[in-house]
Amino acid sequence: MENLVRSIRKLQQRLQEADILSVVIGGVAVALWGEPRVTRLVSTRLRDHEDAASVVRRQCDKLDDRYVLHWLRQFEQALNDSTLVAEYTRLRAGKR
Repeated sequence: MENLVRSIRKLQQRLQEADILSVVIGGVAVALWGEPRVTRLVSTRLRDHEDAASVVRRQCDKLDDRYVLHWLRQFEQALNDSTLVAEYTRLRAGKR
């Protein structure tokens, strides 16, 4: 991971020297600076659901259920989808 971080910093430095704005996004940004989250549960892609389940399994006791459930309820309302809290609860219980 250190080589990756060094490479990204070097790349950003060169882009900055060339007056090209840049930002690290996606999986690299999440791995380096992000916090685990389950917002991918709102996706319709199977791979995103698998990723979310993996995060829930790996992070287990590190997850702030109150925080996650608050936002899942917000997503349920916004998306008119009443399955998100139930899906998270199922994942937290270790059921597949």
